[in-house]
Amino acid sequence: LSSNEHILFIDMHHIISDQSSIAILMQEFARLYLGEVLEPLDIQYKDYAEWLHERTLNGTSAEDAQFWKQQFTDIPTPLEWLTDYPRHEAASYKGDRVSIVLDELLSGQVDEFCTRHGITPYMLFMATLNVLIWKYTTQDDLVVGTAVAGREQPELDSVVGMFVNMLAIRTRMDRELSIEDYVKGMRDKLLSC
Repeated sequence: LSSNEHILFIDMHHIISDQSSIAILMQEFARLYLGEVLEPLDIQYKDYAEWLHERTLNGTSAEDAQFWKQQFTDIPTPLEWLTDYPRHEAASYKGDRVSIVLDELLSGQVDEFCTRHGITPYMLFMATLNVLIWKYTTQDDLVVGTAVAGREQPELDSVVGMFVNMLAIRTRMDRELSIEDYVKGMRDKLLSC
């Protein structure tokens, strides 16, 4: 590097930032680089943490806890996947990511289906994933984990911090339901969480 070139390395543990935080930091660095002045935030992450603490103290979070306890009064059977290799005794947490891009025709069909049934594409894909798991395992009681952004208040849109939460969405497959009724049930399940 020359005397007027610099490299900035940022290393943050995921416990203090989420993907939205990275985008916020990149936007703010770009604005600062262009000489802009950033406006001060009305609230900070510590305010959010205090709000969560107050929910615990005043019992508001107890309603949430009761909802999740009700969802898991009994524990579903672990999935029995047919695999190429025997499952290891200890979990390795190794995985992979598969990305697909829907072509314009299929994307349009997904949008039309979702509009017709009053669901979002996420709800459709979550229902599709459950059907796929059910087809591979033949198990009717399924739990799929999903991440939620956790930035429910607009004031949090510019705050750096870890707001993501994981939800365990439990559904029960019913062979008698049409796919349309199943995705509407998935919509109701996701909105109730």
